[in-house]
Amino acid sequence: MLFYLISAVLISLITILYGFIKYRFTYWERKQIPHKKPKFPKGNMTGNFLIDLKNLYANLKNEKNQFFGAYFSLAPVAIITDLNLIRLILIKDFEYFSNRGMYHNEKYDPLSANLVTIDADKWKNQRTKISPTFSSGKMKFMFPTIKAIGQRLTAHIEKFEEKDLDIYEIASRYTIDVIGAVAFGIECDSLSNPNSDFYKYGIKGNEKREGRNPLKMMLKIQAPNLARYLGIKDTPNDVIEFFVQTVDNTINYRKKNNVRRNDFMDIMIEMKNQSKLSFNEIIANCYMFFSVGYDTSSITLAFCIYELVMNSEIQDKIRKEIRSVLDKHNGDLSWEALMEMPYLEQVLKETLRKYPVLAMLGRVATKNYKIPNSNYIIEKGIPVIIPIYEIHHDENIYPNSKVFDPERFSDINVEKRHPMAFLGFGDGPRNCIGMRFAKLQTKIALISILNSYKLFKSDKLQIPLIYNTKRFLLSPQTKVWIKFKKL
Repeated sequence: MLFYLISAVLISLITILYGFIKYRFTYWERKQIPHKKPKFPKGNMTGNFLIDLKNLYANLKNEKNQFFGAYFSLAPVAIITDLNLIRLILIKDFEYFSNRGMYHNEKYDPLSANLVTIDADKWKNQRTKISPTFSSGKMKFMFPTIKAIGQRLTAHIEKFEEKDLDIYEIASRYTIDVIGAVAFGIECDSLSNPNSDFYKYGIKGNEKREGRNPLKMMLKIQAPNLARYLGIKDTPNDVIEFFVQTVDNTINYRKKNNVRRNDFMDIMIEMKNQSKLSFNEIIANCYMFFSVGYDTSSITLAFCIYELVMNSEIQDKIRKEIRSVLDKHNGDLSWEALMEMPYLEQVLKETLRKYPVLAMLGRVATKNYKIPNSNYIIEKGIPVIIPIYEIHHDENIYPNSKVFDPERFSDINVEKRHPMAFLGFGDGPRNCIGMRFAKLQTKIALISILNSYKLFKSDKLQIPLIYNTKRFLLSPQTKVWIKFKKL
């Protein structure tokens, strides 16, 4: 009798669960929104977001529809394709979409609750306080330090002249050294020290954070509060311990020795002293600056150099501009000289157009949002995705999108396009806070390298480059082998 009772209960529970899932998967059908039929348990997202979004965009994007529906596991998501609607979501009607919907766990993983991930109620307060760190004035102050590390970068490359070098690894070591110096006031020296702790823990933190345990991912997306309660975290314990200790030691050293460097850490310490930020908030944002800053810039630098190797005429043109401007400034790379290199800016933007490090932007509706001039409502709690990679490769926006062409970003051509056609740094109040810094360290590296070396393809170079589908950021799967010949 007990057996039959247990069996009946189990069958009832399975039936209820099945009914719930089936009903959940009719969300977009009930809203009469174009969508692709989902499959249990992954919905429309199989795990390779780039390919999934590419297929969905190609099949469902329509000029008559401003967005289409999809499912990430059981969660319905709205994929926004209309550039005018994107502008409303990111800028004009930002108040409806101020949350990114990114998982963080401040209690068990203090590094995860930073300016990138936290919700709007905390984000606005922190953003206002941290923004001055990335002003033009602060960038000018950081410039000599970054320039010196750029010189160390070229000196390091000289040791391997005409040998195969993985520019992705070299770029990672360069950007880690830069951020270690300007954020923590620490000489990481990872360019010359292959066993640098900052390099080791920086790489490990990003790799492990993006590891994909299916059950954990589902919990973080479907039930983030339960995931927090269960102590699910993204950052390994040793990475947390390393950065907590590093920040703590840096703060204590500066306090004991009355050290002022007018850098990111000084601003964090000042906010702590004024009780504007807690110690955990300082740790989280220092780690955010470090991990996001080094990773995104090193990826961009690697993709950019790959394209310059594949397009020698563009490489020659940018080198000509660099040398012309430096000659005008007596061979010195000054802040003013950097501002006089428009083609360098075009090359960087075209790199981010073709290889947007963040291939998609995510937001979550914080309240019901009626799309203007329509009967559609994006309901509270529904995630929206802006498919940056697909927009940047849309042939109607960028003809011959596979071709690397910096002229797309000449002033004349930029004026012809919709302002949301390029989202290399996002847009609106929650755009990339470190945009100026990212551009600065990437440009200095490019100037330092191109002024000293001619770049060539290595026989080991993977052509075309393959993307790493295991990472959330758009990055190369293989080493980016390049040869350097001193000029």
